[in-house]
Amino acid sequence: MTNRNIIDSYIWVEKYRPRELSEIILKDSVRNIFSKYIEEQEIPHLLFHGPPGSGKTTVAKILYSKIIDDKYDLLKIKGSVEGGVETMRNNVEDFLKSPCFGGSKIKIVFIDEADGLTEAAQKALRNMIEEYYKTGRFIFTVNYLNKIIDPILSRFQSFEFSRLPENYILNFCKKILDNEKIKYNDNSILRVISNYYPDVRRIINTIQSKVENNSFVITDEELETTERKFKNIFLDLIHGIFTRDNLKINTVLKEFTDLFANYSDIDYNTLYRDLFNDPKIPVWIKILICRYSNSHSSAMIPQMNLMAMCLEVIEMGKKQYQLLGK
Repeated sequence: MTNRNIIDSYIWVEKYRPRELSEIILKDSVRNIFSKYIEEQEIPHLLFHGPPGSGKTTVAKILYSKIIDDKYDLLKIKGSVEGGVETMRNNVEDFLKSPCFGGSKIKIVFIDEADGLTEAAQKALRNMIEEYYKTGRFIFTVNYLNKIIDPILSRFQSFEFSRLPENYILNFCKKILDNEKIKYNDNSILRVISNYYPDVRRIINTIQSKVENNSFVITDEELETTERKFKNIFLDLIHGIFTRDNLKINTVLKEFTDLFANYSDIDYNTLYRDLFNDPKIPVWIKILICRYSNSHSSAMIPQMNLMAMCLEVIEMGKKQYQLLGK
């Protein structure tokens, strides 16, 4: 057994990743399209977009595993890590220049988290897409569609992946735990789902990490994440602004500083999304959240980008009260 197979058999996300289209929740019309790709052993350039853990990467893996006959006809790239123009010019172009191996009709470049590609990298890919159109195909998965440039979007067929139903995720997790012979109760699973929904991957990873002595039982206190801590402090900041409580505002700013100093595992995408979706946060603050979320990937120090957002919220809050005469 290879190291890759050993890892896949241990990590639940990979071990229980669906291997067939029939195991995925898809619209019938979309499933039929993907089934035809497999039948014809051919695909157009594909772009899958939607929230984390919605099945984008899983479907991409199913497609390329059933279309590519030889491993040398597949190139996999992590856009968030290898998203520079040099990777495109060196790795991707060299890959596309060579002929197909084995019985594959096409070569596939799979770029996961393609919204991490720089604009220069995307422009370089645009030329390669045109030059190697006879045998080269691309599959992109993205969380943020707005980070893909229009010339790329116009060359791909896009499919949106929606959040999986919570009941489906619950049953899927129970199936895993039953198969692993782990004792559990439904409430513990529901706590994790409530905390990380809709990211199925993070839900499964969290459950696996909390199993002890073949048992999975968890409390809300054990699940308080760094993102939730930040969100609660941020809501305190808003309350301080609304009540014009300068002491509370200063206290919250110190709590932010302490949080950044003690925790480095912040999932910023989850944090910005949860803040934006919280009904207790007013629209004018959500506009700022959206702007700082978009600038996050280009920020040299993500914590400073987040702190800058908090300081601008304070300044905007003061202006709001001046305009309203409060």
